Amino acid sequence: MSSPVNNIKGLPCLSDGSENWQDFINTVTSCYNKIPADVGAGYYEMYGQSKLLVRKPEYVTQILKNNVAHYLWGGIAACSVCFFGDKVMFVVEDEDWRQLRRVMSPELRSSIDVGKFISDMQQTTNILVSKLEAQSKLGAPINLISAVRAFHLSSAGRAMFNVNLRCVESYPESNSIADAFSYFLQELPRRSFSQDESEAQDYTTPNDANKAMWKASKAVHDIVLEVVKDRFAGNGLSRKDMLNEMVNTFKKEHGKNVSPEQVESALGANLVELLFAGYNTVVNTIASAIYLLSTNPHVLQKVLAELDRVLGSREVSKDDVDKLTFLDCVFKETLRLYPPAPAIARRLQKDEILKSPTGDLKIPKDAEVMFAMSGLHKDAANWKDPEKFMPERFQQPIKNGTFVPFSDGPRSCIGQHFARLEFLVTMSTLLRKFDFTPASGYKFGMVFNGFGWMAADMGNPWGGSCVNVCVASKGKSSASPSMAALTVIGLQVAAVAYALYKKSK
Repeated sequence: MSSPVNNIKGLPCLSDGSENWQDFINTVTSCYNKIPADVGAGYYEMYGQSKLLVRKPEYVTQILKNNVAHYLWGGIAACSVCFFGDKVMFVVEDEDWRQLRRVMSPELRSSIDVGKFISDMQQTTNILVSKLEAQSKLGAPINLISAVRAFHLSSAGRAMFNVNLRCVESYPESNSIADAFSYFLQELPRRSFSQDESEAQDYTTPNDANKAMWKASKAVHDIVLEVVKDRFAGNGLSRKDMLNEMVNTFKKEHGKNVSPEQVESALGANLVELLFAGYNTVVNTIASAIYLLSTNPHVLQKVLAELDRVLGSREVSKDDVDKLTFLDCVFKETLRLYPPAPAIARRLQKDEILKSPTGDLKIPKDAEVMFAMSGLHKDAANWKDPEKFMPERFQQPIKNGTFVPFSDGPRSCIGQHFARLEFLVTMSTLLRKFDFTPASGYKFGMVFNGFGWMAADMGNPWGGSCVNVCVASKGKSSASPSMAALTVIGLQVAAVAYALYKKSK
């Protein structure tokens, strides 16, 4: 449906028909930067449709916190339904969406067992450490994205469903679950943005491409169904994990006599989608943060000093998480610079009035709104030195509407707390175990794959998602960060004393 925002008096047009919409993120960011500061909003025309684009932080907050729905570009909905199922949360609307939100949200927000999550994540991180140690001995650069993807799938499987998907255990060899997600992430942008309507929308014809998609989908759904069946058989019922909480909530909604197949049919799409959401988001955030720290050693030293002060040599626990305040700032600053979703789209479910000094803007129901985090997060009107990696900026309060990596309001990402925990546990371990340096010739950057941003080598941006680094284990006898700092200070003092001695002679 075309949005009639181009008829709103005082709303400027930000496009002139010369835009390259195949390069979507750079183009929408360019449009964002053309929005007049006093108006705070504008619209652009793309393929015959007009989309609202907002810049004022108060507009961002107002719209996201009010009654909005998703809208999905091109063939994203059709591709997602084929792989996940037709009950996936970011596709369904109205009462179906509200029911799923009631079932899923508490277990990823207020009701999560943080101690269990951290224990499971740490167990999986330790396996990742052993894998990276073995890989580092081969002497070749390591693609962190591949390693952390395998880690995340195993970590999320353990923490949320109490199942071992054996993805990180298999790394660097292939694994059926990891392969299925990798295939979907490759096919999603290719098919969703194809100009061939049948390729973008048809997932029922039994051709080779569809058969491959069905096979990938079946691989992950079969795992989920087996997990649900095992839980119905009485295994793991005493464990307070996300699957138990979701099944119990589902039974409260639909009765105690539901079958595993009914649960998988209703929730399976979202159980699979939860694994995939982190696969393309927190994975890139962890790998990107390691790259940023490796190229900003003064920031890395602050992180290591905090880890030494809070943890010493022990593993992170539930009580430590909120004490890792600077590492949490690194998490946020990485999300500011490289939000996994550099743009999100919403559709208004009621008329909205935006208060403007130049005249109120009445945005009609069903208008489609784009939020360009790629522009918003680097807007010089809200951020000092916006291109710089400065985690300390998050030690001060941040203005509402200027930082929304997980969206905001009722449609905000329900996995953001899980992502933060996984980031803190993984980073606190890897940074104390290894030294990371960018591989020779590697040029870090982000490319848009249709679902979100992914880290890449800009020397070969479509060569696959990667953060290529050289990995070296820290020596067992290495001094801790604070002791290393004391050693440097001691040497400096000795040098000064020696100089004074020579001068007195």
